[in-house]
Amino acid sequence: MLMLLAAFASPPQAATPEIGREVKRIAFARGGVSDWERGEDGSTVYLRGTGRWYRVTLSGPCIDFSTSPRLLFRTHSDGSFDRFSTIAVANQPHRTCGVKSIHHSANPRRSD
Repeated sequence: MLMLLAAFASPPQAATPEIGREVKRIAFARGGVSDWERGEDGSTVYLRGTGRWYRVTLSGPCIDFSTSPRLLFRTHSDGSFDRFSTIAVANQPHRTCGVKSIHHSANPRRSD
């Protein structure tokens, strides 16, 4: 399944949000990715879905956020997102990023 989220992400915050426990799978089938935020570099993305934020560490700095404000999320047929899912920039769908880990996260936009 391919989900496209056309959202404009604001610039990353100076402080890294608190990271929680690692999760194996996010069940986005019940509403999908509702928002996203770019991380500290091209190897981190924060996803919001199912009422909470997740920090997704990618296989490397492979997303150039300056080329497109839209991301493609390749999920499983049931809509779930895990380490076998991929993320790509919408205008470069052939350049995919693997998922290294997924952790619960605090809101990356919160200024504490």
